[in-house]
Amino acid sequence: MYVFENATKRTSTTFDPTKKPTQWLPDPRNNCLVQGSEAQQFVGEEVVNGYRTAKLTAGPMTQWVALDYGCAAVKDRADWGNGESSEKRMVSLSLGEPSPSLFDDPAGFEEVPPSQLFPHSNLDTLDEYYYSHRPQSPD
Repeated sequence: MYVFENATKRTSTTFDPTKKPTQWLPDPRNNCLVQGSEAQQFVGEEVVNGYRTAKLTAGPMTQWVALDYGCAAVKDRADWGNGESSEKRMVSLSLGEPSPSLFDDPAGFEEVPPSQLFPHSNLDTLDEYYYSHRPQSPD
């Protein structure tokens, strides 16, 4: 789900997973690397908090993602130089489908096709997919 909380207050929740918007997603079949990313490097496997992870680096960032759980983020660290760093660690990982309520449109937001979220992109084929796969409105 894309949610834009700027002045437009728009969301778009249906997209074709074979098209460009998912290219930034990690690929569990390729050590959780993002397809086409040249900056990101797989540097090995490590066990973190009991999870088998892929250790990925990109510039000052290092990320550990769970190989057996769809590349879920387990930990990441940014080394800013001069001994400064920041770190995030996963608190819990729940297996199974997420609650459908996580995908409800926020109150006051308008559901729109991808072309209205990204007006300067060529998204005609995504709009076609959006309209052909959108659930029917209860109206």
